[in-house]
Amino acid sequence: MFTHCPLELSAAYNRPFLGNTATDFVNSLLNTGDDIRHDSLPIYARAISILQSSGTGKSRLLTEVGKQTFTLPICLRNPNDPGYPPSDAAVYHYFAQLTTDNDMSFTAHSAIASFLAAAHKTMLEWLQEAQRKYDFDGPQLHEWWYNLMEQSVREGERHFFFEEVLRKANTVSHWFLTFQIIVIR
Repeated sequence: MFTHCPLELSAAYNRPFLGNTATDFVNSLLNTGDDIRHDSLPIYARAISILQSSGTGKSRLLTEVGKQTFTLPICLRNPNDPGYPPSDAAVYHYFAQLTTDNDMSFTAHSAIASFLAAAHKTMLEWLQEAQRKYDFDGPQLHEWWYNLMEQSVREGERHFFFEEVLRKANTVSHWFLTFQIIVIR
């Protein structure tokens, strides 16, 4: 049984990160991106999966990667399950509603695409607004974003960010599914 309290988990999660794994991961992404741009690496999708057991450091790796480059971290853990960092509950529930469809369904694909499009659009809008409002240079903007995503864990601005993403995703997804029904009929 999992008996650690959230404060203990937070303290453990925020201990100094040991090793070069985050830097190596970022360098691998950059090198792979260069290979793709120069057509020296055939790809099926511009995506990387990180497969590890629960509690082995996937989220922590991405927290450290976020110190070096812009990231959009999302924790899809069930909000009722223990662990750290806490779940982005609204996002979890958005994807949990897709369980009636298999992973090959049009509905699931359109909901995922809608979410990704809304997330990137919202991220760009928030970054542009912060740059306009605070006159940040690149590193300052990156630090602002990192703090928004990592330091205000699941409360405040991060919560509002994902609420905006989901409003947009649901609007696009609803429009897309309505369009599909009209075209099919």
